[in-house]
Amino acid sequence: TTGVQLWRANASGQTIDINSSGTIVVSGKLPTSSVYRTHKMNSIGLIEWTIIYGLDEPRDISIDENGNTVVAGLGGLFYYTSAGQELWSLSSDVESICFDLNNNVVTFSPDGVRLNQKNILTSLYNSNGNEVWSDVYDGPGISQLVLYDMAGDNEGNIYLTGNNQSGIPLSGTVKISSDGTIIWSKEQNDIL
Repeated sequence: TTGVQLWRANASGQTIDINSSGTIVVSGKLPTSSVYRTHKMNSIGLIEWTIIYGLDEPRDISIDENGNTVVAGLGGLFYYTSAGQELWSLSSDVESICFDLNNNVVTFSPDGVRLNQKNILTSLYNSNGNEVWSDVYDGPGISQLVLYDMAGDNEGNIYLTGNNQSGIPLSGTVKISSDGTIIWSKEQNDIL
C-alpha cells in the first residue's frame, strides 16, 4: 500500500489476473522472442510453472479460486489445472474470458464481432470444455459495439463492455444472465 516494490519476477506478459489467494497468472512474450508463455506465480512472485504454447497472440487470461487458468487469444482457448496440466483446448479465436460463479468459462469471440460489427458471439463452457450455451447478440444498445472486456459478478451475471465503432462516439455495456439471456444493454454518448 506504500508503493514500494516488494518483489520482481522475470515473467513478461501482455495480460494478467490474480485470484483472492494471491496466485498470479501472466501470459505474453519477451520482446526478443516469438514464443508465448504463461506463468503461474505465488503471492511472493515465485514461478510455480511455465507453459509455452502456439497462440498467435494472447488476449486475456483468467484464474479461478481453485487455481485453474484459462488463456485465450488469436488461435485458441486453453484450460489448465492448478498444476499446469492442460485439460482441454479449443481452436477458435477468443477475445476475452472470465470464470462465472460455478467455474464455467465465459468467452466472447471476435468472429462474432466481425460480422459487420453488428453481432457479439458469447459462449459458456463447463470445466470439461463442453459448450453449455452460445448466443449471438444484436439489436438496440449493441448494434455497433466492439467489445474489449468482460467480467462476472457474485450473482452469476456476465458484463460485456466496449465502444461503438460506427463513427458515433458511444460506449456500451451489456448484462447477461448465467443462462445467456440479455438482462439489459446500455449505450452512453461519450461527448460530455
